[in-house]
Amino acid sequence: MDSDRVNRWLTLGANLGVLVGIILLVVELDQNRDLMRSQIRYQVFQDEANNNLSVATDRQLVEVIYRAGNSEELEEVDRIQNHIRLIAYFRIQENIHYQYRQGLFDEQEYEGIKVARRGFVGVSDETARAWCRVRGGSSEEFRHAMDQSFVDLDCPE
Repeated sequence: MDSDRVNRWLTLGANLGVLVGIILLVVELDQNRDLMRSQIRYQVFQDEANNNLSVATDRQLVEVIYRAGNSEELEEVDRIQNHIRLIAYFRIQENIHYQYRQGLFDEQEYEGIKVARRGFVGVSDETARAWCRVRGGSSEEFRHAMDQSFVDLDCPE
C-alpha cells in the first residue's frame, strides 16, 4: 500500500514536471518568435539604409537620379544604372510588404511605409516605366499594393 501511494506521488510529480516543462517551452518559443521578428525587422530596415547609403555616397548616381527626376534624357549606361537601382528598391519594398503580411509590421507602421513609397514613386516617370517592366515578376499581392502607390499607372499588358 505504501509503494502504491509513493508511485502515485511520483507520477503526479512527473506529470507536474512535464507540465512545467511544456509551459517553459511555450514561453521560450514565444520569446524566440519575438526575437526572430525583431531580427527580420532590423534586416529590412538595414537593407533600406544600405540602399540609401549607397546612393548617398555615389555622386554620379545622385546626378543620374537627379536627371531622371527632372525627366532629362539619360545616356544608356545611366538609364541602366537607374533601372537597376529601381529594381533594388522594388525588391526591398516587396520584402517589406511580405513581412507586413506575415504580421511583422502593424497597420500604423505600414501606413508610414506606404506614404514614403508613394513619395518615392512620384518622383519621376522613369519609376513607373521601370515598375511596369518588372511588375510581372512580383507576387500578386505586392503588385496590387505597388500599383496603388502610383497615380494613374498605365502599364501595357
